[in-house]
Amino acid sequence: MDTSVDTSVDTSADKHIKNVTKKSTWTKDATSAMLRLHYDMKWKSDRAHHKNRSVWEEMTVKLGKEGFHFSMEQVEGRWKTLLAAYQRVMDHNNKTGNDQKDFCYMNEMKQILGTILQFSPNARFPQPRD
Repeated sequence: MDTSVDTSVDTSADKHIKNVTKKSTWTKDATSAMLRLHYDMKWKSDRAHHKNRSVWEEMTVKLGKEGFHFSMEQVEGRWKTLLAAYQRVMDHNNKTGNDQKDFCYMNEMKQILGTILQFSPNARFPQPRD
């Protein structure tokens, strides 16, 4: 007779991961939902004592509740991909003589990342007073 007790605990993240298929694809709706959640949860990732892993786990669970089933690694990977694309477009657009590129999530990324000081080619620095 087996008297062992199952001491494993299924967290909501664990339950969600069981529903994830490897062929999940990022649609525009799924990406928009992730960006909205990232914006809503930004204060957590900005706090030094709050671990990024727990933020990604929570975001993954919330996406699952909205019907978008991704692993924590997929959510984090999507964020890193969007961040890199945003940075490429910003770098391109800040170079003199380049045509302006657009990024379909530009507004959302700017809201999440905040206003970044951009220098224009004609910008002048204040002169020191004597």
